[in-house]
Amino acid sequence: PAMRLGIARAVDDVANDDNMRVLIVTGAGDRGFCTGNDWSLRASQNPADVGVGNKYRLDPLGWLARWVHQLGKVTIAALNGVAAGGGAGLALACDFRIAAENARFTTAFINRGLVVDTAVSYFLPRLVGLTKALDISLSGDILDAKEMERLGLVSKVVPKEKLMEATMEFAARFAKGPPVALQLTKRLTYKSWTLSLEEALDYESYFQSICFRTEDAQEGPRAFLEKRQPVFTGKFTQST
Repeated sequence: PAMRLGIARAVDDVANDDNMRVLIVTGAGDRGFCTGNDWSLRASQNPADVGVGNKYRLDPLGWLARWVHQLGKVTIAALNGVAAGGGAGLALACDFRIAAENARFTTAFINRGLVVDTAVSYFLPRLVGLTKALDISLSGDILDAKEMERLGLVSKVVPKEKLMEATMEFAARFAKGPPVALQLTKRLTYKSWTLSLEEALDYESYFQSICFRTEDAQEGPRAFLEKRQPVFTGKFTQST
């Protein structure tokens, strides 16, 4: 419960701070990213103990993946070890995953007599395809870092001692990007899973009209013509 509260608060902090443009999630220490449920504890059944104000109070346990996924900023999981069970779901909920060479991934639920949760059933088939997702989920097998990279579960694999350096370099590209356009592109890309072609085109037009009302939409072309790097702020024009 304490970690669940911590994740919810971290997501809220990033969501409400315009100076924060990327959320990086990683495990403390060097033992692993997140091994999921602590079987020596039972999640509190008191709603007041598992929420942040009223916003998350009655959300199911696995909805921590939803909180991370729906954050309007780029999210990156830095896998510094095993990601298992709910920890696997937390990693999948992020937009990107960077893995250390010692990273491991397993849904694990089947080995405890349980179905997958923490949105594993939602993200895994979309990332690796239905058949492979069934293979991973029904077997409970452990995937090493190279296999994760081969399947497209992670963007890159790096030496353990270079993990955070590589993740920060990866994040820097997004931290310097146009915040509004990044948020809307992320939203549009995920929403496209459920849209027809015509609906996707409509959303593109709508979101583009929002971007055109930002200072960044002027700064981007101006920087291109002046042959310099753009400085994006995420601010809307005064006439908006």
